Amino acid sequence: MDAGAPQNVKGHCPRCDREGMCTASRARKLIEVRGLRIEIETGYLCCSVCGDVFEDPAEVQDSMERGYREYRRRHGMMQPEEIRYLRKLYGLTQRELARLLGWGLVTVSRYENGALQDAAHDKTLRLMSDPHNLIRLLELEPEALHDEKRRRLIARFRDSRSGIYGMARVYAERFGQYDADRLSGYRRLDMAKLLNSVLFLCKDGRAKATLNKILFFADFKHFKEYAGSITGTRYLKTELGPLPEKWYYYLTLLIDRQELGVTEILIGEEIAGERLTARTNPDLSLFSNSELLTLAFVMDHFKGWNAKMISNLIRNERGYIETPERCIIPYPLAADLSI
Repeated sequence: MDAGAPQNVKGHCPRCDREGMCTASRARKLIEVRGLRIEIETGYLCCSVCGDVFEDPAEVQDSMERGYREYRRRHGMMQPEEIRYLRKLYGLTQRELARLLGWGLVTVSRYENGALQDAAHDKTLRLMSDPHNLIRLLELEPEALHDEKRRRLIARFRDSRSGIYGMARVYAERFGQYDADRLSGYRRLDMAKLLNSVLFLCKDGRAKATLNKILFFADFKHFKEYAGSITGTRYLKTELGPLPEKWYYYLTLLIDRQELGVTEILIGEEIAGERLTARTNPDLSLFSNSELLTLAFVMDHFKGWNAKMISNLIRNERGYIETPERCIIPYPLAADLSI
């Protein structure tokens, strides 16, 4: 068992039914989620009385949640926070979303709180992220919402059906209302630049697992050299690397508009990944010369790198090291960027 440094904590042993001091450690274990074996890290306790080793009860539920999260990641399914964000993007309550989809209120609540959704429900949620389909649902299920709210939503999102930038404006209005400061690279969120940066970086195809990391390097390198980011995107530190806020929605928008193609690839034993390829050319007129040079440099620099190689590089970056988990990485830390 690959355990970490042991610590002494209080615990209740299920074998001798006594409460006392236990030795705590961490180790990897395999769990099975819908037939898929997933390795995760969890905590274990060793009873000082009988010597029995058992999983820390405080982490049992968390272990399953991490297993579910990894299962969703491998199958391209929406995470609970993404379901929650989608509902809030449309300004719906849980009850309204349940009525609109013909689900029970409990089902929506469970999915948003970590329960693993089935594949059919996940597909429905992904389809609903396109405003075309939202409008169809609103028209097919007129009783799901009050008339005034239904009309307001249809009017709001009907304008976005004319093209990708209409929906981009809706996203920016909903999620991009933050100041141009050190967390955004002293730029306001520019959805057009963000979406076209993705198309630029994917014009020859790119593994989905590397895209967010390369986009991070592009924004932070431009800040390092020109004192401003390219897209105004804020990046969260996660175990998967720097992740643009609302990253799922940006990709879904491009995929649903068929601007970005997705193909499945094998990235390891029993591990499926996705490759993203731009189906349309990016609008280069949106970018300054320095922004285009930076995007081209980063794309060329990381040619041939896989997700693990880039992750190893990022973990040594000052910005990643000094930022707490799930916090936004400040752009001024780009002063020590390695590229």
